[in-house]
Amino acid sequence: LRQNLWIPAAMMAGFGLLSALMRYCVNLYSAKAGETLVKTSRDLLYHHIQHLPWKWHMENPTGDIIQRCTSDVDVIRQFVCNQLVEVVRTVFLIVLYLCIMFTMNLRLSLISALFIPIVGLSSGVFYKKISGRFQAQRRQLWFLPEWQEAPEEDAVRVVRAFGRERYEEEKFNGKNQRFSQLWIRLGKLLSVYWASGTLLTCLQVMVIVV
Repeated sequence: LRQNLWIPAAMMAGFGLLSALMRYCVNLYSAKAGETLVKTSRDLLYHHIQHLPWKWHMENPTGDIIQRCTSDVDVIRQFVCNQLVEVVRTVFLIVLYLCIMFTMNLRLSLISALFIPIVGLSSGVFYKKISGRFQAQRRQLWFLPEWQEAPEEDAVRVVRAFGRERYEEEKFNGKNQRFSQLWIRLGKLLSVYWASGTLLTCLQVMVIVV
């Protein structure tokens, strides 16, 4: 038996090397695809904004326009490169594990599968609430890139010439405070969501054990 231990050891090393190689390829091509998506999206978006009527530019804040070309595009890249890949991986693992479970024990698998619609329903309820919070947070985010233009030399001269330093500080502090409160409220809701998910997982394990 000891003479053949090198076989499983070699297999483990081979699988480890293959896993590292696959991880390298996934990260490399995900980065390339993500940056290509970002560049193409920003080019198209900038071209579209350049041809919008003057009235649209007057009605939309500068910070909002900048955000659409920067952070909004980054959110799309993160979804495509991270979340979308994770969704495909999760669905594949769920199907695979269910097939293995049903071949091992039909009764326990059916009991365990009863929690799937419960998790789906709770996720749907929290998604509606979280979506509204994210929309509110995004509407407040435009003031940050717009404020970055304030410290420019010409803007500083105008503010100091009219003695508006305190007004500008209070204006920024108010918007920043509202922005922070939105993130705190969102964090509380996400905490409840993840805690309830952990509770459902523990209940599932408890039912199976019983």
